[in-house]
Amino acid sequence: MSAASALLLTGLLRIAGPDEPPAVALAAADLAADCGRVLGTPAEVVRTGPAEIALALDVTLPGGPETWRVDVRADGVRITGRDPLGLVYGIYAFAERCLGVDPLWFWKGMPPERKERIGLAPQTFASTAPKFRYRGWFINDEDLLTEFGTSAGPRYIDYPFYAQVIDLAMAERIYEALLRLGGNLIIPASFVDVMNAPEAELVRRAVARGLYVTQHHVEPMGVSHFGFENYWKARGQQKEFRYSTEPEAVRQVWQDYAAKWRELAGDQVVWQLGMRGRGDRPIWVDDRNITRATGGGFISRAMGDQAAIVRTVDPRPEPPMTTTLFLEGADLMASGELKFPAGITVVFADHGPSQEMQRDFETAPRLPDYRYGAYYHVAFWMRGPHLVQGVAPARIVDVFRQLEARGDTHYAIVNVSNVREHVLGAHTFIRTAWHGASRPLAQTLDEFAPGATRTFLEAFHAALVRLPNGVWFQDGDCVEATNLYLRGQTPSARAAAVRKIVDPAVLTAAAGRFERVGEAASLGSVPERWRGWTRDYYVVQGQYLAALYRMVAALGRDEPTEAIRQLERSLEIRAPLATGPWAGWYTGDKKANWPRALERLRAMSPGKQTSSP
Repeated sequence: MSAASALLLTGLLRIAGPDEPPAVALAAADLAADCGRVLGTPAEVVRTGPAEIALALDVTLPGGPETWRVDVRADGVRITGRDPLGLVYGIYAFAERCLGVDPLWFWKGMPPERKERIGLAPQTFASTAPKFRYRGWFINDEDLLTEFGTSAGPRYIDYPFYAQVIDLAMAERIYEALLRLGGNLIIPASFVDVMNAPEAELVRRAVARGLYVTQHHVEPMGVSHFGFENYWKARGQQKEFRYSTEPEAVRQVWQDYAAKWRELAGDQVVWQLGMRGRGDRPIWVDDRNITRATGGGFISRAMGDQAAIVRTVDPRPEPPMTTTLFLEGADLMASGELKFPAGITVVFADHGPSQEMQRDFETAPRLPDYRYGAYYHVAFWMRGPHLVQGVAPARIVDVFRQLEARGDTHYAIVNVSNVREHVLGAHTFIRTAWHGASRPLAQTLDEFAPGATRTFLEAFHAALVRLPNGVWFQDGDCVEATNLYLRGQTPSARAAAVRKIVDPAVLTAAAGRFERVGEAASLGSVPERWRGWTRDYYVVQGQYLAALYRMVAALGRDEPTEAIRQLERSLEIRAPLATGPWAGWYTGDKKANWPRALERLRAMSPGKQTSSP
């Protein structure tokens, strides 16, 4: 690169571009802040005039929706988008490729590297067509996020979790990171009730960022059972969700919520249809007039009602509608008991504990009246990963390979829980949803972290225990095993209950493997600025899970004193992950609730001595 032909970026830069729509203005502000992080001085965003970086919308740019192009010349940078979302992606692509800003820098705790100047050779790089139309994250089981930072307000939900709306600054960081990766869809929280202003603000801010918004499968039309009850309570009535006997009361709530979602999100809402019970259960658990045998018919009828309501509030010729085949939905689909409205996107779900697609995905015929996609878990409560990562990138890519082979490429969303623990899976999923499964995995991983970290990644995922039934034994499974022990009536029954699901010897051997993750390679081989993150994300998480494995193994041998010691160790191991800007990160540990489990174990076995495993 010759000095004459290079573009030199240094000092105060100017970014010129439109201040509408808000998504473009917000991305431009992020780019200005990126310049400050890298070059020491935030860029100035201007409407017109000379500028080193120019932003433009150009509907003639070749390609489909979300297309972008970046042109770097000696006299400046031009970033062009065919539509607003395309321009947003182009802005973030420039930040990543030319400024060195990691899309997940905030969640990794890895601010971009500071530089005095950046020299760029003349070049053009542009988007490829995304493989999947919708590519999203689901913020679910977000107990840590709920109690971290400053709450945006209370939630009115008869449930032991999510009593507060997450800090809006954290929500903005989630939306920004998703867009930087190339995602375009978000479920911003569990059980969102848009009739509550702070929760509506979560949706409004996602829309302002340019994201499409959709709903959890337990809240079709945006209505959970909790939202339904709150709706009628606000009107001085107490009603239970009974579609079988009071369908008009249910339809009225669906209608009003649909109008509110349309008001908040406009053409950026992707509707979720279906019907489930209270707190993520089958509908027949709560509506006793519906049985497993009649459930398919009632759910099909409900989806017909919902599709009709959507068309009364959404003027788009084909409003995007989905239904997610989670748990009993997969069984009903596999047995042919569900009928869908025309034009709907059928979303197959993986089996959360194993992260493998289910029988309905294999057997369901693909019909021309429908589109298809997938809901996947890199985090799953409870028999899966929650506070520790657990899904190897190659398994994610293999699922995409299966989806593409069947043409199920309209919709892909992934459960990322509290995000921070699952940045590897979150990154791999969205980048694969854009580029497709044929893209070399090494290329996706090189975008995630330097190649020298790969040995630690491989050692971590090779250490996980896989049970004979194909399920991976994750930190959520450690919770379940501990609860089984605590519920037992006698010492022998407690230990036997644990041994029934996992062999203590297998866990002990795996714990040793996790403890050796730090020996997989020398941290000295990792670039210096990445060493702390590599240690925290692979070595510390590995030690954390090793202590939980050893705790469960001790319970399986009915050695509660040793189990207590290992659980105490696990809390000590994770403590450094909640320091500095992440101080208080585990305050909201209400799902695993390891501090409470420790109290219960101590109360159950005072002073009992046992040997170490």
